[in-house]
Formats: sequence, structure tokens, C-alpha cells
Amino acid sequence: MGGEDSWRQPPLSNCFGWVDLKNIDRANKSAELGIAIGDKLFWGKGYGASALRAMMGVGFHECGLTTIWLRVDADNRQAIRSYLSNGFQVEETLHQDRLRNGQYVDRVRMSFARKDFVRFIPEA
Repeated sequence: MGGEDSWRQPPLSNCFGWVDLKNIDRANKSAELGIAIGDKLFWGKGYGASALRAMMGVGFHECGLTTIWLRVDADNRQAIRSYLSNGFQVEETLHQDRLRNGQYVDRVRMSFARKDFVRFIPEA
């Protein structure tokens, strides 16, 4: 199914970010991951990685997904490093994929396969 299906953690008080699964494709058992830590005071403290891994656990274990993918602006080096260090692999560059501040920017598509989840994140 298309983008109308999503799974999102319920909002918490003092929320400084979000994580969700969207564009769930039930036939191919895949979904797009979205994540943002909006308050820069919380950047670099592991909260994003923790939320990322928790949502991947939901996707793989509770939703039965086989692949979780994401898109990230190609110039967001910090996020790309974080995704790589958490087991995501680069699939492709999507040229002029997003309009940002009146300019089209490239994005990188990355993915993580269920078969790698337990091996990469043993406590999962």
C-alpha cells in the first residue's frame, strides 16, 4: 500500500524529535524511515541512533518488514555518517530530488535489510 499507511511513536512531553515509518509497501514488506532531532542541544548524544534502532526493531519485528529505507539530503554529511555507522548502505543518488529553499538538491537513498539487523545490532 502507499503512503497512507504509517506507524509513528506517540508524542511525548518535552519532545525534541520524531521517528516514523511511512510509505509502507505491504506486498514488498518495505517502508521508508523518517527521523529528525530538531533541537540541536540533543544532537550528538546518541538519541537519534537509539530512536533509529528502536524504530527498526518495530519495523522488522512487529511489522514484519524485510527492508527499511530512507532518503537524506546529499549534503547532510553528519546524518549520512550516522546512518552508515548504524548499518545502512548507500543505494543510489537521487538527482535534484527535493526542493529546498528554492533550489533543487540531490538526495541519497539508503537501506537496511532485515537479514542484517540481528547481525549488526545483536541486542535486537
